[in-house]
Amino acid sequence: MDLQTIASITSNPATMLFIVSSLLFSIFLLALWKKHNFLSLLYAHLFFALIPIATLAIKIKCSPAFQNSWISFCTMLFSKFVIYFLPAIIIITAVIGFFFIPKFYQKTSQRHKSKSFEKLCKKTRINADLFLIDKSKPEAFSTGKNIFLTVGLFEILNKSEREAVILHELSHVKSHSSLNKFSELFVKTFSPIAWFSSKRIVKCEEIKADNFAAEFQKTNKFLESAKIKIKNYLST
Repeated sequence: MDLQTIASITSNPATMLFIVSSLLFSIFLLALWKKHNFLSLLYAHLFFALIPIATLAIKIKCSPAFQNSWISFCTMLFSKFVIYFLPAIIIITAVIGFFFIPKFYQKTSQRHKSKSFEKLCKKTRINADLFLIDKSKPEAFSTGKNIFLTVGLFEILNKSEREAVILHELSHVKSHSSLNKFSELFVKTFSPIAWFSSKRIVKCEEIKADNFAAEFQKTNKFLESAKIKIKNYLST
C-alpha cells in the first residue's frame, strides 16, 4: 500500500468513521460477551471486528506488478487473501469444527449401553449418549450431547470415580461446553481483538463441571482421585 492509498483512506471521514465505529462496537460486544456469556455476542464481535479489515482490503489500490515494489506486491496479496480466501477459510473451519469432527468421533467409537449411565441421565435430567473409544490412554470428553470415554479410563478408575467423570461430562453436555469452547477458539482464530481475551470459557466450564459432579455425589474425593490416577498414568 503506497502513501497515496493510505492518504485516500485516512482523509475520507465517512470511511474512517465506519472503520473506527466498527472497531469500537466489536470491543463493546466482546466486553458484553465476557459479562453475559451469550455466544451471539461473541459471533457478532467477530463480524464487526472483520469489517475494518475487509474495508481496507476493498479500498486498497496498488499495482499488481511484482517489480514495482515489495510493499505493493505484499499489499496486493493481503487484499486478495482477505476478499477471496478468508471467507472460505472461515466457512470451512466452522463446518469442520461443528460437523465433521463430532461425526468423526462417532464413526470411530462404539455406542455403549449402560444401565448405570441411563440412571445418571434420568437423575440429572440430562439427555446424552455414551460412546467407548478403543484406546488405552485414559480420556473423557464430550461433543454436543455425546460423551466419549476411552477403554483405558475403565481400566484405571473404579465405579465411583467413573461416575464422577461421567457426571463431569454430563455437566458439559448440559451447558453446551463443546460449542462454547469451540466458539471461543474459532473467534480468537479470526479476530485480532479477541487474541487479547483470556481463556474464560474453558476455566469457567471446568469449574462448573467439577462442582456439578461434587454436588451430585456429595463429595469431591472421587473426582479428585480420578484426576490423580489419570495424571499419574499420563506421567509414567
